[in-house]
Amino acid sequence: MKSIVVTDGELRSSLAATRSLAGSFDVHVVSTSVPSLAGVSRGARSETAAPDPMRTPGAFREAVDALAGARGAVAVLPASDAACRALLLDGPWRSGARIVAPARDAYERSSHKGEALRLGREAGLDVPDGDEVSDLDSARSSAERLGWPVIVKPVESVAALRKRSVVRVADPGALECAWREHVAPGAALVQREVPGHGEGLFVLRIGGETRAAFAHRRLREKPPSGGVSVLCESIATDPDLLARVERVLDACGFDGIAMAEFRRDGERRWLMELNARLWGSLQLAIDAGVDFPTLAVRAALDEPAGVRPEYRVGLRSRWLLGDLDHSIALARGARDAAGRSGAWAALGVLLRPTPRPCRLDNPRAGDVRPFFHELRLWFRALHF
Repeated sequence: MKSIVVTDGELRSSLAATRSLAGSFDVHVVSTSVPSLAGVSRGARSETAAPDPMRTPGAFREAVDALAGARGAVAVLPASDAACRALLLDGPWRSGARIVAPARDAYERSSHKGEALRLGREAGLDVPDGDEVSDLDSARSSAERLGWPVIVKPVESVAALRKRSVVRVADPGALECAWREHVAPGAALVQREVPGHGEGLFVLRIGGETRAAFAHRRLREKPPSGGVSVLCESIATDPDLLARVERVLDACGFDGIAMAEFRRDGERRWLMELNARLWGSLQLAIDAGVDFPTLAVRAALDEPAGVRPEYRVGLRSRWLLGDLDHSIALARGARDAAGRSGAWAALGVLLRPTPRPCRLDNPRAGDVRPFFHELRLWFRALHF
């Protein structure tokens, strides 16, 4: 079989991609920390340590290029913004492997939060009120205008070395702390908080044609007030919403995989941001019938497009340890999107049966090592 390199082995999206691609390719995983979540999967033929793409992008690029050459890889699939940006840097690329990512200009434009929201507004999408600011004083003025609480996020998808990229702040003191820990130095987007639940629209767009589309809604998130999905459900793709997102991608000259993140408040969907990379709950799309990693790799290799895949609506996916984190946060006083909080809410999450059909993204029958690896890291993080 042909070989392929998948980066960011520590990510859940890389694990999903590795498992999926292993049916058609020899998958070689790259990670800054070995062993990694994807690297211990049965789908990985090998795992190699590499420099951190955020701290030393040039060294990371050289290491991935060397590995691709040594393995005879036909393609490299980056899973994070940091890896994508590093691989798209100018310079020699001796392996000849295709980089499964949009062109650099298209990536930069679509990944800039302010630009993506401006294009979304022009395409007729609802966009929350907000301001792009470059210093704390401007951020404070924006928050006062919008009204507390507000959402603060770096303008660039790859922005400084921070634990979280999106922060909810409720007062000036929290804003100052968030700016210092999660933004500075750099520009940020300050947005009005939108109530409701998260939804995602995922697209593989090649040459002005949508080769795959998928949508889900977030039922539980980490942190509970809004963040990454820990329980999500596939939903039907809204044709009008898809058409508007396609217009945004085409305005960027975009070819590749993209995720449009929305917040749904009643009947309105608010565009929150656009991401030109894989996403954490990728396993749900694959389970439902849309194998984005394989489709994207085949597109990068110039293989002909097939029929756009249909998918199963109503399928749920649960990230077990993430859901446990959600419950712990509720028990410690955090509130979810519905306002639930406290020990009883946490017990409800843990004890209430999850409606079927629902699949765990980890563990998986026949591939349990990633779960035990994740569990070991979970305990090491000292949640209690």
